[in-house]
Amino acid sequence: MYNQIKQQIRTLLTAILIAAMLITTSAPAYAKTSSKISLSLNGKRAIIMDMDTEEVLYSKNAKKKCHNASTTKLMTAIVAVEKNKSLNKKVKISRNVASTDGAGISLARGSRYRMKDLLHGMLIPSANDCAVAVAEGTSGSVDKFMKEVNKKVKKIGCKNTRFGTPSGLRSSKKHYTTAYDLALIMKYAYQNTTIRKILQKKRYSFKSTGGKYHSVTSTNHLLNSKAYYCVGKTGTGGTAKYCFTGVYTYKGHSYVIVTLGSSGDGARFRDARKMISACKKNAKEVQKSLVLNMTSAEMEVDSFVNLEVKGTKAAVKWSSKDYKIATVDNNGNVTGKQEGTATIYAKVYGKTLKCKVKVRAKNEEAETAAEMLE
Repeated sequence: MYNQIKQQIRTLLTAILIAAMLITTSAPAYAKTSSKISLSLNGKRAIIMDMDTEEVLYSKNAKKKCHNASTTKLMTAIVAVEKNKSLNKKVKISRNVASTDGAGISLARGSRYRMKDLLHGMLIPSANDCAVAVAEGTSGSVDKFMKEVNKKVKKIGCKNTRFGTPSGLRSSKKHYTTAYDLALIMKYAYQNTTIRKILQKKRYSFKSTGGKYHSVTSTNHLLNSKAYYCVGKTGTGGTAKYCFTGVYTYKGHSYVIVTLGSSGDGARFRDARKMISACKKNAKEVQKSLVLNMTSAEMEVDSFVNLEVKGTKAAVKWSSKDYKIATVDNNGNVTGKQEGTATIYAKVYGKTLKCKVKVRAKNEEAETAAEMLE
């Protein structure tokens, strides 16, 4: 009888364990596929991604492969900036560059330009000839450069992307990405200070070493908007239609937005504005739920307590107003330095949370007693 009861208990425990495992493994999968934001967009493919956590807040055919036109130039810029030791190096314009199809700034064969200026010409007005010049100036040939591009694409984490040209122009070579992968590329590019500063410029002027003057204007209309200011890159093509990817920041917190395959220039920016409004609303909702795990704490000198912000996995900026009394590291670990009261600040999603920390002197008697017991 005892063995029978024992076996029944084991069977019951096994069933409970299996059920718990199924619940645990199935919940995250559901969370990843559900959208927190509801939108109606013109673009055939789109995504909104939290910049810090890479959480997908909105998704529309985000993992379906498609052509992406000149948003490809973000990847070209990434490789060029990372591979060139100096962006002041001179690049000689080849016949291949001078005969590039599509939108360009008429780079003359035999002329020379700084790599820095070619990057501006490629990203601001989206000049195709500048993109080819950047590729040749970085790797010696377009073919070699594209090998570097596709290696880097994989390192960034893009599983459904392959690029055939540095400009985004269609060719006989495979060229595709997804809204999801493009969001990863946009995030990576934005985190590069050089690329971000170029994308932030509305206009730029430069000259060849021979003195030919160029003045270019950004194709990103959102740079002119106060309410919808967004740093990003456009793309336009026969198959890709009208595309846009950018980074919108609300009170210190950033989102990556992507819309691909819109029916017109106005449509892609209407999509972008809708997504920006949704990001702003999301940030405000998240702000309401943010709280510290404690608003006050007591500790001894040389001891520590851990603070954390509940309600988000986003990066938190920690600081101490009274660092001589208590310090805090990037993970929210507070260390008592000397007697007194300090205020610890946590800034996230544009909201600042506070925790008052009282630091006491060490309890020498308790320490002595503990040592004696050892």
